[in-house]
Amino acid sequence: MNPKKLTSLDIKIAKHRVIVPVYIPNLENYYSGAFDSLKLCIHSLLQTIPDTSSVTIINNNCAREVSLFLTELFHDKKIDQLVLNSINKGKVEAVLDIFRNSKEDLVTISDCDVLFKQGWLLETKKIFNTFPKVGYVSPLPLPESCNYFSKWSWYYGIISGKLVKEEHSDLESLKLFNKSILSEKKSSEIDKRPFKLKKDKITAVLGAGHFCGTYNKNVVSEIPKSFSGNTFTGAEKFYFDKPVQDAGFLRLATDKAWVYHISVNVEDWMRQVLEENNKTTPEDIEVNISSVGYRKNRIVNLLMKSRFKKLRYRLAKTI
Repeated sequence: MNPKKLTSLDIKIAKHRVIVPVYIPNLENYYSGAFDSLKLCIHSLLQTIPDTSSVTIINNNCAREVSLFLTELFHDKKIDQLVLNSINKGKVEAVLDIFRNSKEDLVTISDCDVLFKQGWLLETKKIFNTFPKVGYVSPLPLPESCNYFSKWSWYYGIISGKLVKEEHSDLESLKLFNKSILSEKKSSEIDKRPFKLKKDKITAVLGAGHFCGTYNKNVVSEIPKSFSGNTFTGAEKFYFDKPVQDAGFLRLATDKAWVYHISVNVEDWMRQVLEENNKTTPEDIEVNISSVGYRKNRIVNLLMKSRFKKLRYRLAKTI
């Protein structure tokens, strides 16, 4: 008889899981700086999560050097799960297998070129605890995305009187993000004065991207069960973004940027972020997530029509 049959397993379920898919097929041309960016990403992540968080890294058939680095992280128990794919499954299909079966209340999905600042998870959790029916929180506000699958954020803000229009708290970080994606777009009026929700001294911004963000696990019920497809374009929209709204949950971002998008080359200021992270340890709080979102509402659907955009904007109090 296998002696393990006479023992019990000591398995502790984490409160929060971070999933990071990695695809670096070689270290040349476009990918020449990707390995350094990945190391910076993982280092900053491990610096900034408490013991109640667990990490899954997905190796989408990476180059040998990258695979050895990820395997070492696993053997050193710095991450608790390493998934090996013999082919590149892309971001969505690779992540969905883990996301759908996660036992944790909160699940963060992040690209592998994200630089985490100490406090990103704490500020994310505060928003989940402050506002009702939150389904997703990004640690980087993108104000111009305020209408992107955010109808329940508008609905809550208007009916509660918590919707305001206020000066951006961290406009320089937004400019830095645009620079990192090689965008020359100038700051718009909404960038400068985003729409926000304010309650109990906590502020959340309407407008969030999907390159890094934390999900309420109950969003999973609205994720399509079909294969996400063989193309990379558009899949995140229907498998990660739309389900938040379909489940009746709010889609929000922190008031300030708590992560950075690492550009093609690692710069000195990025290493300084690691030094700052080392000065403090991650704070942790319990989180109460909403199990049920808002129900379908014809008035909300009507309000979100493009012809009523100016009306929605006028309903926000300018402060």
